[in-house]
Amino acid sequence: MTNDFKKARRNLSVLYLCIIGSVIILFTLLVIYQANDSFSDPSVATSEDAQVTARQAKEIAERMTPDGIVESSEYEIEKGSLYFTTVFTDEREVKVNLLTGDVHTPSSNVGIVESLTDDFEERIVSIALFVFMLSSLLSLYVAQRTLRPIVESIRKQKQFVSDTAHELRNPLAALHARIESVSRTSTVSIETDVLQDLLAETKHLIVMSESLLALERNEEKSKQIAPQAVAPFIDSVLKRLYGERSEKQITLHTDIDSEPLLIDALDLETIFYNLLHNAFKFSLKDGAVTILWKDHTLTVSDTGIGIANEHIAHIFDRFYKADSSRSKEGNGLGLALVREICEKYNAKITATSTLGKGTKITIQFI
Repeated sequence: MTNDFKKARRNLSVLYLCIIGSVIILFTLLVIYQANDSFSDPSVATSEDAQVTARQAKEIAERMTPDGIVESSEYEIEKGSLYFTTVFTDEREVKVNLLTGDVHTPSSNVGIVESLTDDFEERIVSIALFVFMLSSLLSLYVAQRTLRPIVESIRKQKQFVSDTAHELRNPLAALHARIESVSRTSTVSIETDVLQDLLAETKHLIVMSESLLALERNEEKSKQIAPQAVAPFIDSVLKRLYGERSEKQITLHTDIDSEPLLIDALDLETIFYNLLHNAFKFSLKDGAVTILWKDHTLTVSDTGIGIANEHIAHIFDRFYKADSSRSKEGNGLGLALVREICEKYNAKITATSTLGKGTKITIQFI
């Protein structure tokens, strides 16, 4: 969920940049419009110092360009002088200085400001409207991308609560039924199988609670990342799982390089515990488990019951179980926790499996 909100915050930053960019563009257009406005000031045409009238200036321009058709005429102020400019349809111009009567015919290569501001009065509204629509559509797109991870986080949270309630209900119901059955008997002694069932259900609840707490810690705790030697963590986890391994008489093969891994110690221990716990749990009697650590790649494989192809893509989902008939074999949180840890370190985790032959989990660290 933390990663989802980071994505949302990043998308909001993009949205803010789009809005700021739109404001800058509109401000620039306004400045250009004001610059264009300074080129034309009809009120100066009534100046008493004018030696040539606008009508005379236009007639002069038409005489100089007899084959041209007048497109527009306007007053301009340039270098302190008042001009009357006549523009023809072929883009030729004739400028007449109203104060001196001098005539100028500028080349067709007008300045950059003039080219940008030509007929700007007619285009400013269209340009502003286009920029506004473009920024609105872009903002809408970014807003949708921003809300998507938040909505997905809420959906995952609801699903998580629903799945947790469902998983807790079954063992609690079994415990309740067994305890109620025992309480109604008149005998003082309790059968061994009843105690074993109670113990198994209680263990299931404890393991699931620990997994839920580990998931929460994984999302919230600050990491103490440092180079970690892999071998000591493997030895520590194997000691904790000695009972599961010895019960099935599982053969262990290891090939561990001495290169350290830059990771939080608790995260590394969690990865090994869940992978080896699953390997021992689903291995057959007299099976084998192999642990490899080479070139920043960790591989844990077993010769267990395997997983069908249609389930491989979901084994890292929370509470997912490939076979509902083995509901007491786990809570479906171990591999989900391993994947979330891998995502924090940009590590790639993959799984391959064959029914009846075993499963291999590979984690490639960068």
